Amino acid sequence: MNDQQPSLPLHFHRSTGNLHDYKLKVLANIGLLIDGLKKYETKASVNTPDAEIDIQKKFREFLIGCEFHMALSDFDDLLNESEKKPRDDGTTAWHHQLSQTLMFLSLVKDKTITLDMLEEYGGLETAVRTCLRHDSIEDFGKSFEQFENEQKQKIEEKYTSLFKRGIKDIDQRWLETEYKNLSILMSNLKLMTKKIAVLDDQGNPQYRPDGRLIKKDLFSDIKAYIHNMLDNKDASPVVWILKTFDGTHNLSTMLGAPKFTSPRRLKYCNEREDMYGGRDSLPERAMDKWSSFRAAIRRADHIMGSVLYGNFGYLNYVDQKNAYPDDETKHRDGKPIYISGIVKYLSGALSFDIPRGLNPLHTFLDTIKDISVHHEAPLTQQRAELFWNQSITPALKEHLDHFKIILNSPQNSASHGTPPKAARSPQFF
Repeated sequence: MNDQQPSLPLHFHRSTGNLHDYKLKVLANIGLLIDGLKKYETKASVNTPDAEIDIQKKFREFLIGCEFHMALSDFDDLLNESEKKPRDDGTTAWHHQLSQTLMFLSLVKDKTITLDMLEEYGGLETAVRTCLRHDSIEDFGKSFEQFENEQKQKIEEKYTSLFKRGIKDIDQRWLETEYKNLSILMSNLKLMTKKIAVLDDQGNPQYRPDGRLIKKDLFSDIKAYIHNMLDNKDASPVVWILKTFDGTHNLSTMLGAPKFTSPRRLKYCNEREDMYGGRDSLPERAMDKWSSFRAAIRRADHIMGSVLYGNFGYLNYVDQKNAYPDDETKHRDGKPIYISGIVKYLSGALSFDIPRGLNPLHTFLDTIKDISVHHEAPLTQQRAELFWNQSITPALKEHLDHFKIILNSPQNSASHGTPPKAARSPQFF
C-alpha cells in the first residue's frame, strides 16, 4: 500500500445514511470514550474489579456507537484470551490492547490521523481490530489460516444476525466490505506476528513440559522483523504506529513483573532501540514512506522514546551491576546522577489525550515512584529514590501541569492512590 495513491471511497454501511454525519458520530464517540475514562488517574485505579466492569462497559458502548460490529466480536474474543494469559505484572491483561487503542484513537480525535487517511487501510475499525487481536495468533496456538477461517465464519454469523434484526444497510455490499477488511486485517497481523505455534497434523498446538507453547520464529532476528514491517509489499503506517504503541506499553509494564529480570529488561530495551532508535533510522524512513502519517509516526516515536530511555535510566542507576555486571563505565553508587534524557521526548509524549491511568508513560512513572517509596529491598528503594529525585523529577518539572499528581505525592506514590468513585457512564451516540 502506498499513501500517495488516491483515497479509495468505502461503502459505509451505517444507519445514518450520511458519510459526513457518520464521521462526526465516530469522532464524538471517541471523545466520549476518552472523557469517560479520565476519572482513572492512577495505575492502581484501573486495576480493580469495579474498574474492570466499568471500562469494559464503556469500551463496548464505544464500539456499538460506532457500529463496529466485527470489532465488538473481536473484543469478546480478546476478553476470553486475556483470561487464559494474565500479565506477569498483575495488571488487567486486556488493558495492554486498550492502552494502544486509546493512543491511536487520540491521534484520530485531534485529526493527526483523519478518518479519510485510514480508508485505504480498512478504516478505523480495522485499525482497532488489528490492535485488539495483534497477539491472538502468536500467543494462542493458531495458524493464520485457522484464524482467518474463524473470522470468515464470524462475518457470516454477524451478517445473518444483523440482517434478521433488520439493521439498515446490512446487505451484500456489507459482506463485501467486511471480507475486504478481513484481508487487510490478516495482512496486518502477519506483519505484527514474530512467532507462530508449531501445530501437529490435526492442527493442534504443541506444548513444552512446563506448559509453554512450542513456537517457531518467522524472522531471523528482531531487525529482520521490523525491516519487514517497513519494506513488505503490504506494509502499512497503521501497523507501524500500532507496533510502536505495543512496544511502548510493554516497556511501561516490565518493572514489577517477576519474569522481567534486569538482563531481560535490558535485552528488550536494546531490541526496541534497534527497532525504533537511530541505528537504522527506521522511524525516519517510515515518515518518508508514509508522508501523510509523518506527524502521527513522530508522536508515536516520542511516547516510545520517553518510556524507553526512562527504562535505560532505571537499568543504569537502580539495577546497576544486575544489568551491567561487567561494565564499570556504568553508574555505581556514589557517582553523580544526571537529569534523564526523556526530556527530549516529553512534549510529543504528553500530546496524547488519554486517561492518565491507562497512559504508558504515567504507568511507568507510577511504578518508579512506587519502588522509590515502598520497595521491600532497602538498597533498591534507596537507589530508586535517588533516581526519582535527581534524574526523573528534574526532567518532569518543565511540564508541571501534566505531573501534578505524582509530583505532589511525596510519601504516597500515585500508584497507591485510592480508586475514584464510579461515575455515570456517558451516553454514546
